Parts: sequence; structure tokens; C-alpha cells
Amino acid sequence: MIKSNANIFEQKRYFVTVGFLLFVILLGCGYFFLRVFFLTSSDAGRMRLEMYKATLYSTIEQYNYLPFLLSQDRLIHNNVIFPNNDSLATLNVRLEKFNKELRTAALFILDPKGKAVASSNWQEEGSYVGQDYSFRPYYTQAMAGRLGKFYGIGSTTLRPGFFLSFRIEHQGRIAGVMVVKISLNDIESAWSEGPDNIYVSDEHGVIFLSVNPQWRIKSLYALPPPVLEKFVKTRQYNISAMEVVKHYPCFDFYAFRLFNLDKTQSCLFPRYYRQKLTIPEFNWEIASVSSMKNVYLVIGIAGAVILIAYLFLLMLFKYLRVRIRAQNLLEKNNEYLEREVSARTRALKGINQKLIQEMKERIEAERTLQHTRSELAESSKLAALGQMATELAHEQNQPLAAVHALTDNARKMLERHMYSEVDQNLRYIISVIERMTQNISEMKAFASRHRVPKGNANVVKALYNAVALLNHNLEKNRVERRINISSSSLMVGCDGLGLEQIFSNLIINAIDAMENQPLKRLDIAVREHGGQVIVAIKDSGPGVSPEVLGRIFEPFFTTKRRGMGLGLAIVSEIVTSSHGTISADNHPDGGTVFTLVWDEWREQDEPASS
Repeated sequence: MIKSNANIFEQKRYFVTVGFLLFVILLGCGYFFLRVFFLTSSDAGRMRLEMYKATLYSTIEQYNYLPFLLSQDRLIHNNVIFPNNDSLATLNVRLEKFNKELRTAALFILDPKGKAVASSNWQEEGSYVGQDYSFRPYYTQAMAGRLGKFYGIGSTTLRPGFFLSFRIEHQGRIAGVMVVKISLNDIESAWSEGPDNIYVSDEHGVIFLSVNPQWRIKSLYALPPPVLEKFVKTRQYNISAMEVVKHYPCFDFYAFRLFNLDKTQSCLFPRYYRQKLTIPEFNWEIASVSSMKNVYLVIGIAGAVILIAYLFLLMLFKYLRVRIRAQNLLEKNNEYLEREVSARTRALKGINQKLIQEMKERIEAERTLQHTRSELAESSKLAALGQMATELAHEQNQPLAAVHALTDNARKMLERHMYSEVDQNLRYIISVIERMTQNISEMKAFASRHRVPKGNANVVKALYNAVALLNHNLEKNRVERRINISSSSLMVGCDGLGLEQIFSNLIINAIDAMENQPLKRLDIAVREHGGQVIVAIKDSGPGVSPEVLGRIFEPFFTTKRRGMGLGLAIVSEIVTSSHGTISADNHPDGGTVFTLVWDEWREQDEPASS
């Protein structure tokens, strides 16, 4: 089955044939879609035109019986039959009143010869009274016994309107004609608020109602002489100002007529289309004019969908061709691979046996190496602890020397009765003893690696305590001190003992570094920046080499003649455990500067830290 399908899909002529058939099918689908679209648009347009037609017809229809009813009015009827000056004046007032109540454009009465004898606008300039309207069709229609219907421009007021008329009879003779004029301007205004471009034309193709004012009182085509003569005779329109609407029909498509408004535009793509509907009651036509933009948009979308569908199906067919080819090629490759796999499997089995043996040997060697490393680490630890024990006494010499000096000073102060100073020295002695106890604890903590300073303390206070503790040592070594502090209270997340130990170790380290320097200056700066507390301790020593900077915080690493090399390691351990950072660098002006940074501790931080 696969081979037969492969024969079909692999041949190029089948591919071309299927592509052509798909194109024809999709083209037919597109034509069917467009046909349905135009039919639907035609039905929708016809429904809208029916609605506009009904509006126009109902507006006129509501006045159809008005001429007859007014002709039967007793006052109007009697004054027309027996006319005199008083009766005509009464008629004018009566018609003016009816005109206001009925909201018509005008009401007037003609005598049997077509002359207006009374009118609702009798007090206005351009009154109908005295004017001859025997040339108007609505007069001749009424005189013939029919309901007169006529649309035209007023010959006196030059205002367009629709005229309805009915004759007034008395004892078998015609006494006059009752005429009602209604305005259709309200309908035009209502139509202009809608989405459609509507116009109404008479039987001669003259547009007398239009949403587009440029088309109003213009003809759709050139009028023949007989029609022009009729207009001159009836004065229906002003033919001197009448022009032909500039539109250029292209072709008819279903119920639409496609056209352009510019002669230079091509009929291959018309710009507008028109749909019309007949109003047989008046022999009129109502039509809507719409732009072809939406139609072209729909055609474009339909074309794009058809093209995408065609390309998709074409690519699907091509994909099937490629897939079947790939299946055939895969079958051939599988047969070849099975033979190759069988041969290589046999070879790999021998290689695997060798690898298993090598892995066993390596595992045994790793076990031996791990055992050796464990023994070496234990030996290193024992050696470090031995060195720490031998150096512990030396590390405590400085606090003991400070105790000795403070005790000696206290004895002399007692002889001089300086009791407050003695009390201060005793407090320092107690602080030194606490520090010695803390140092021993730090040695034990360093050996076990779990020193965690808890709580919070004032950096400034701890710094001054450390400087006071080492004041004797600083004066003994003639060290100049310059302390710059931006605030008297800067809290960090490290306890007071930890901070004093940090500062004491760094100050001692600075004193040792300046031992052989002619100028001994210790610069200490404390500041707050961006929510962080920054402490910088700088000496005027010779500085350190880049190799030493890289190892300066390592345990048991020292470049001094004395000491265990644990001071800076302990400082680094305490700073790191208190979520701070410490760094060392050579200052451009000479000497070494240690920079410590902590986040400033606030009261709201206490629950989070706890």
C-alpha cells in the first residue's frame, strides 16, 4: 500500500494535477462565497430601501386626505362658494390657523381659473394670494376630479415641496381647489443622520431629495427637449440651474450598478455602487449609493483566505510526498543499520568488558586516594591545633600587658586620691578580662567554625571602646589618630563584643604594620550611605603585595614575626557571619585600608533577623 501511494505522490505530474484541481475547487468556493455575499448585501440593502421608502410614503400618506377634509370644512366651503372681501379675510385667518396646527408648509385655495384667492401665508412677503397656478399639474389633476399629487419648486417662494390638491364642489359645479403643500426637508435631515447615502428621483431621472446636497435638483442623465419643455411649462424645476450629476456607469452586477464619479477612474475597479427601488405610487425611484471600499475589503479577505488555504493544501500535499519518500528511505536505512548494529554490537561487548574492568580498578584507586586524603586532613588539623596552642599565650600578651599598665596606673591614682580615674581604669581592666575571655571563646569557635554573632550594636560606641582599650598601645607606639564619624549612632546586625573584637584586631594589625615607619597615622572613617554603614580603617604602613592581598584572610597565614595568623581570619569570620563584607586594598596615598560594610539595622529588622 505504501509503495502504491509512493508511486502516486512521487510523480511530478500528479503533483501539478492535484495543485490545479485544488486551485479550481478553491476558486469555485471563492465565487460561491462572493455570490452569497452580494446576494446577502442585496437583500440587506433592499430591506433598508424598503424602510426608507416606507418612511417617505407614510409621511406623504398621512396628508392624502387632508385636501378633501379641508374642502369639506363648513367655513371654508361657504366662503369659497360665496366669496367677498370679508369672507376671503376669514379664509386667510382660517388657513393660517390650520397650517400652524397641522404643521404643513402652506395651505391655499385656488378659484376655478387657477388663481389663489386665500392662503396661509397671506401676511408674508411672497404670499400666494393673487398668483396664477393654472399651469401646475396639481391644479389640472384636481379639476379633472382626481387627487392632485406633484413635487416641485415653489414658483413664488422658490421653496421645494410636495403638493396635494382636491377640488371644492357645490351643487355639481367646481367652486375652487384646495391645495396642501408639505415639506420633505425633515425626511432628508433624518436620512442624513443614517449610514446610507440616499436620494429620490422622479420619472425623468431628476434627483429632488438627496442626503448629498451636491446632487439635489440635478438629473442623472441629459434630459430630452420634450422633458425640458414640460419643466418650463409646469415650472417644476429651475432648468437654468439644473446640471447632470457627474457619474460614469461601469456595469451592472446582480442588483447593483457600479460606477465612478471621476472619468479618469478605471471601471476595472469601480469606486461606488448603487441599489435602487421603485415607488410606483408616485412613479419615483429611491436609491442608495455606497462606497466599494468595504466590498473590496471583503474580496481581499476572501482572496487571502483562499490563497492561504490553497498554499496550505499544497504544502500538505508536498509534505505527504516528502514523508512517503522519507518512509521509503527510512526502510532502506533501517535494513542497513540493522546489519551495522549487529556487527558493532559484537565489537562493543568486548569493549564493555574492558571498560568494566578499568572502572573497577579506578574505583579501588579512588578509595585508596580518599583514605589517604582523610589521613592527611586529620594530620593537618592536629598540626594547626598544635600551632594554635603554642601561640595562644603570645596572643594573650597584649591584653595582659594592658591589664598590667592599667593596674599600675590605678595604684598611682590611688596614691593621689584620683578615685574616679581609678574606677574608670578598673572598668577598662574588667573590659580587657572580658575581651581575653571572648578571645579564648573565639579560638574555640574558630576551631569548630560556628561563630555566629547575635544581636545588634552601635558601631560608633564599639569603635570608641576598642580605641580606648588600645589607647596605651597607641600612645606607646606614638600613633597619630584621625577619626571621622558622620553620626553618633549607627546600628548594625552584630553584637558589641563581636564589633570590639573586629576593630581591636584591625587596629592592632595597623599598629604592627606601622612598626618601622617614621610617620605613624591611623585614619578611621565611619559613614552611612544608601542604607549601609561603611567603616574604613587605614594605616600609613608600607602596604601589602598583591600575592598577600589574595590570602590575607586565610587562617594561619601571616607575614609578621609573631602571631598565629588568626586575627584577620577571625575578623572575616565575624563580619561574614553578621551578614557584612570586608575587603583589603592598598591606598593610593600609601598604606593599607580595610573597608567593612553592613546594612544599617533598624527596629523593624529585628523580627526578621530573629
